Amino acid sequence: MDIDTNDSLRFTYCGLGKRIRKIHGPSDTTKYCYDGMYAVCEFGGHLNLQAKYVYANGMLLARHDVSPADTHYYHHDGLGSIIGMTNENGNVVQSYFYDDFGIDLAFVIKSVVL
Repeated sequence: MDIDTNDSLRFTYCGLGKRIRKIHGPSDTTKYCYDGMYAVCEFGGHLNLQAKYVYANGMLLARHDVSPADTHYYHHDGLGSIIGMTNENGNVVQSYFYDDFGIDLAFVIKSVVL
């Protein structure tokens, strides 16, 4: 069986179950750095900083991409689930909808449509 390595996606996890590496294709590698249980930054193949994460009270608040410089802010409901994301101008770039049991409704709709 031939596998197209240009379109492959592989993950590596540490013994605590944290994702420490993502490999896309033959050479695009992202490494994750943790502070306790939270990923606080991503590094590219030659340890160049790609993104930083900001947390408060255990919830992800923002992701800052280094190049091109871009920041996204995460919005949570009362349970702490992410329900939306805005850019640095306050424009909504992503919304998330869940049913009463936490099922991502957008995923369900996409699955039915496909």
